[in-house]
Order: sequence, then structure tokens, then C-alpha cells
Amino acid sequence: MPATVVRWGGLAAVLAGVFALITELLDLYLYATTSEDSFSEVATSGTFAVQGVSLSILAMLLLVALVGLYASQAEAVGVLGSVGFLVALIGTALFAGTTWDNVFLFPALAQAAPAFMESDPSFLEKVGSVLSLGLLVIGWLVFAVSTLRARIYPRAAAMLLLIGVVVGAIPLPLTTIVFGVALAWMGVFLLTRIGAAAGQSSRVH
Repeated sequence: MPATVVRWGGLAAVLAGVFALITELLDLYLYATTSEDSFSEVATSGTFAVQGVSLSILAMLLLVALVGLYASQAEAVGVLGSVGFLVALIGTALFAGTTWDNVFLFPALAQAAPAFMESDPSFLEKVGSVLSLGLLVIGWLVFAVSTLRARIYPRAAAMLLLIGVVVGAIPLPLTTIVFGVALAWMGVFLLTRIGAAAGQSSRVH
């Protein structure tokens, strides 16, 4: 288990929790201030741009965090955890790709083709959205279950991660905060454990 990978994963998990909170607060502000505006108007706002950048950073942090969280318990989670990790990694990568639309594609389309932005999503768009979201949720759900069973992390943190995945799938503001808190908790636990192991190693030598 490469200690550097685990350390970076723990740090990314803590930062992911912070950016989950930031992103949700920005999303709540957008929901409260622009709920009656057209999507093309919302997409050209400064808040939408900042929220898009925050969401993209969150997605990239999730990829690093997932690798670290898995590497720290790879043997304990078994086949179920490995499958959950792989599906979650693919789902998170697809999610990360869609976040770039908020930063670059949607603002440009809102200015060049506002009518297109207001039209209903096509069948392929719906399939792509369901597929990426489905893999993201199912992967993290299986990973959370295997983490709970492995008993490497505090049981309460693993349970909170499981609850956070389920609640976070609800398309409403503030629903991913529980998921973010769980990630931050697990990241702090991971960094603390690495620090304690390093301290014991230095005393031995």
C-alpha cells in the first residue's frame, strides 16, 4: 500500500468535504435567487460559473479520494469492495466530465443558442445522464457497504458515507453535505492514522 497514495487520498477526501459544502451553498443560492429565471439566463451568471468551477474541483478531488480510501483497505474490502471501487471510479470520472459543461459549454450555448438551452433534453442526453449518475451512485453505494463491512474506518463514518450516498442522489440543494462530511471524517482518520504510524516508526528507529 503506497503511503503517498493513501496520504494524498486522505487529503483529497478532506478537501472534497469542504468543496461539497461550498458547492451546495452556491447551489442553494442559485436555487433561491434564480428559480424563476430561464436556464440560459442562469448559465451566464457569475454565481453559476463559480459553482461550476467548485463542482469540477470537487469531482477531481473525489477521484483522488476514492483511490486513497480504497488503497487503505484494499485487502479488507475483498471482491465486493474492488467491484464497488471500479464502478465508482468510472461513475466519478463520467461525472467529472459532465462538470466541465457547467464551466465552458453551458455559458457559451446560453449566449449563442438560448433557445436550444431552453429545449427539453434529447433521448440520448437523458440516457447519458442516467448512465453516469447511476454508475456514480451504485459504485459509491457498493463501496460504502464494503467499507462498512471491512471495519477499517470508524463505523459511524462508514455508515454516514452510506447514508450520504443515498441522500446525495436526491436532486435537491444541500443533499450532498452528509456525503461530504463523511468523506472529510474518513480523510482526517486516514491522515491521523498515517501520522501515528510514522511516529511509531520513528521511535522504533
